[in-house]
Amino acid sequence: MSAKGPIRSFYDITGWFRWLDKTIFDAILTTQAHGPKGDFVELGAYLGKSAVVIGGYLREGERFVVVDLFEDAVTAPPTDDNRRENISSYSSLTRQEFERNYLALLPELPEVVMGLSSSVVDHVAPGSCRFMHVDASHMYVHVHEDALNARRLLAPGGVVAFDDYRAEHTPGVSAAVWQAVLEDGLVPFVLTPHKLYGVYDDPEPYVGAVRELFLSDQKHYWFEEQEILGRRVLRARPRPQPTNQQVVPLTAKDLESVANDIVDRVGLLLEDSQRRGRRRPKGAGKDPVSRGRGVASDLTPPALSRWLARQRALIRR
Repeated sequence: MSAKGPIRSFYDITGWFRWLDKTIFDAILTTQAHGPKGDFVELGAYLGKSAVVIGGYLREGERFVVVDLFEDAVTAPPTDDNRRENISSYSSLTRQEFERNYLALLPELPEVVMGLSSSVVDHVAPGSCRFMHVDASHMYVHVHEDALNARRLLAPGGVVAFDDYRAEHTPGVSAAVWQAVLEDGLVPFVLTPHKLYGVYDDPEPYVGAVRELFLSDQKHYWFEEQEILGRRVLRARPRPQPTNQQVVPLTAKDLESVANDIVDRVGLLLEDSQRRGRRRPKGAGKDPVSRGRGVASDLTPPALSRWLARQRALIRR
């Protein structure tokens, strides 16, 4: 599956990276922009929807390493379970498509590694990362290793975001991530419907930054604070937005404008038809206005005709 049409923003890239998590990425990476330099790592990139957000915060002298199997996910998977998932969800994934999407929005590609997520330790130095996004395998054994590697690769103050930590179809991710919390020192500070954000040291700078984000726009964010192992944790989700807008009836002037526009468009269609030597529609021999009215019923979509009739009835009432 690939994006359709031109890529103008991360919204145009196919993927499951939600707006809520995009804004949290922005808040975290903006907070880090005033601190020490460090590298970025993404394990599992799909078509680049989250990678283009991360890459936009890269500073001079920093690296961005992306690790994904891409097309090898189907041909060389590590386990039968992984193979079934890869064929089902990522059969059309290619490195070429990822790179095309990325270069549509950013001038230079990250360092792309085609391989298992565990291979990241061969390309990134311990203690060098300030942000990691883990969205690779959903199998427990691999996510457990990804979590251990995150602790090894993150610099002091570094953040790791785990995707699919609570989905029904990814129990292996849940087990590995909460094991990291209970046994390996991972401190979660934000939970969304799709991602868990954590650090291996003090989370308070990020708690404050993300809390400020939520407070600044309570129309779009719902959040609350809970406590896990003596630490503040923000739980957030997007607020549902109203979809049924009140319909304001059109005035007679509005209807006249619509009718005139239809007559103009019909006239152009008639001229084009005559130029091409086609049979003239009904009413083609009359004056322009009468001619337009005569063919409007032939050329106006039924839904628009019904809508116009309803508007006329409203005005009469």
